[in-house]
Amino acid sequence: MDKVAMAGRSVKRMPFLALGFRPFYLLAALFAVGAMVLWIAALAGVVHAPDGTNLVDLHIHEFLFGFGSAVLAGFLLTAARSWSGRPTAHGSGLALLVALWLAGRVGMAASTQPAAALIDALFLPGLALVIAIPITRSGRLTHLRVVGLVGMLALANIGFHLQSQGWLDIDCLTPALAAIAVWILLIALVGGRVVPGFLDNARGVPLARRPAALEAAVFATTAAGFAAVLAKQPAMSAPLLAVAAAVHAVRLVLWWPARGRDEPLLWVLPLAYLWIPVGLGLLALAAYEVVPIAAAIHALTIGAMATMMLAMMTRSALGHTGRPLRAAKLDAAIFGFITAAALTRVLASLVENGDLLTNIAGAAWIAAFGLYAARYAPMLIAARADDKATGA
Repeated sequence: MDKVAMAGRSVKRMPFLALGFRPFYLLAALFAVGAMVLWIAALAGVVHAPDGTNLVDLHIHEFLFGFGSAVLAGFLLTAARSWSGRPTAHGSGLALLVALWLAGRVGMAASTQPAAALIDALFLPGLALVIAIPITRSGRLTHLRVVGLVGMLALANIGFHLQSQGWLDIDCLTPALAAIAVWILLIALVGGRVVPGFLDNARGVPLARRPAALEAAVFATTAAGFAAVLAKQPAMSAPLLAVAAAVHAVRLVLWWPARGRDEPLLWVLPLAYLWIPVGLGLLALAAYEVVPIAAAIHALTIGAMATMMLAMMTRSALGHTGRPLRAAKLDAAIFGFITAAALTRVLASLVENGDLLTNIAGAAWIAAFGLYAARYAPMLIAARADDKATGA
């Protein structure tokens, strides 16, 4: 009997724990809303961080490693099953992963003690192991590249905790930029397959082009540019990042993204990817101190990361709950709000007094993830809408 089908039947009474996207997408959306509300309140002086906690450090960590790791877990636990043809964590195993992620969020919010850091640091290595097992057993080892990137993200998180505990003599921005580098490489790797693939499949015409030399240049220049940033070598990082921005832009153009203009589930994908060359270009300018580095960081995080996350969270939630891959008006609104959040937050970094724009960006972020939670929670906690097993 098919192992995936058996896994689906084994959790038919617990659809919420049938597949990783269900709990992690919903928790990520709820966390995104709650964390942003608290961040805006903290900026206004209404709430305060625990004693000894640097509020900015906590904000950076929880959005990169807390919220981001939940979305990553939901996506990879679901994708790894498709890649390998084998079941991934479900039922009690998935519940343990969820509990570990939740423990990390509680620990980070309540304490600066090493124990809280240790609990948080365990999640990403655990996720890497859980997705590596079915991929390895299936023999489809090319997908282990993703596992390697998850491992690199885990190392960035460990570096963040080591510096926050005073055990590593680096600033907070170094592990944060390392994490952003990994996220952009992940989006380039996975997005480089799904974005042109979805466009081709939806239109029935394989127009997207992916020249091998260009594909290699995308990853080489991006990795080299970020390496130079982390090495604090602006004379090297600026030109490398400028070239990386250019090759990402060319890559996007060769996918013929205009084909998706009539369907939100399609146009949001190249829109999210467009933020990569924009963010890399801003990071190149930041190396020359032409713009603040915050502008580049928010273009890459809110623009590229969060927009691509919402794009995949909507599409995979619809597909894996047995619904047609057609966007509703709320989906278009979700994509509009996250785009507004990215634009206003980047602009807030470029003007002299951007407090109002920062608050507007936060409100747009809350609207985007709040709408996602409201629209998709009923789908994520219930059985599939079709006749297939809930774990399918």
